Amino acid sequence: FVQATNVVSFAKYPMLSSAIPVYNYLIDELEEYCDNCDSSDDIVTAVKAGIKKLETYYAKTDETTMYTVATILDPRLKLGYYEDHKWKQTFIRFAKETVINIYNDKYGPA
Repeated sequence: FVQATNVVSFAKYPMLSSAIPVYNYLIDELEEYCDNCDSSDDIVTAVKAGIKKLETYYAKTDETTMYTVATILDPRLKLGYYEDHKWKQTFIRFAKETVINIYNDKYGPA
């Protein structure tokens, strides 16, 4: 959580492009904790509740393309973020086409 907090808190400007990577990171870390922990059932239950809450908010990123577009347009992440994290090729193609279509609609020849 420290790394995710640092990414979000210490940025000079809030960045929409970090939303998907931060959600993925937090969910992955919590799932790994559950898989490898020797903690009490109460702690595991609390961690699973945290995962469920994160997934609820993460699902909202699917309601609009702005999160995906922001991630792709971020020079630190680009389309490579999705490729490096083994997202499905159908999604990667969709994301790329979405960015191209938005660009063409806004800046292409009339």
